[in-house]
Amino acid sequence: MEEAKKVMIEVIKEKELTEFVRYFDEKCGFMWSSDKRVSDIASDPRIDRCGHSGASFAICMRMCQKQLREDSN
Repeated sequence: MEEAKKVMIEVIKEKELTEFVRYFDEKCGFMWSSDKRVSDIASDPRIDRCGHSGASFAICMRMCQKQLREDSN
């Protein structure tokens, strides 16, 4: 999962969505979000190659969110 997190952080930063992920707080979470920015991250070919299920994608996004929040402190 560490490699998947590394790839996802790279995608998030390249797409300039760091602040969005850091402060994301929808009730439905990342897995059920209809926000285009979540879809933009999920549809990146590098993310697709990680072979995420919906649940593992959401967990990895939360791991990235935690890291991005820690990095900002």
